[in-house]
Amino acid sequence: MDKVRKTFDSWAQSGRAELMEVEHGKNVSKFLNTISFDKPFSFLDVGCGNGWVVRNIAKESNCKKAIGIDKSKKMIIQAKKKKDSKKEEFVHTDIESWKYRGKFDFIFSMEALYYSDSIEKALKRIYKLLKPGGQFFLWN
Repeated sequence: MDKVRKTFDSWAQSGRAELMEVEHGKNVSKFLNTISFDKPFSFLDVGCGNGWVVRNIAKESNCKKAIGIDKSKKMIIQAKKKKDSKKEEFVHTDIESWKYRGKFDFIFSMEALYYSDSIEKALKRIYKLLKPGGQFFLWN
């Protein structure tokens, strides 16, 4: 197990994921409220932690699907426990090796890409997962 997974697994168990949600929630919510979700869309959160952004986005009426991925298996377990709707999906994986075949209208990542084994590979994969005209939001 790599150090990143081990660190975030321990954070999932210690309540740190909920603390991150509280610390970042207000500013991230303000930012997400600036995005126009006026037509049906799909959303990916890279490094979703306990899934709080995915849960919030899934509440948007035009959201068809919101997926969160994370390297930490224990974060994904936490996210699945808090799942609110059928629109939400959580996957234990990293962006570089994820074999998803679909495309997304919006991809969001907060303080996660610098944990990638290769930021270049991660960004290339994100680009391939975006629909034409899709938007990528990086919060670091």
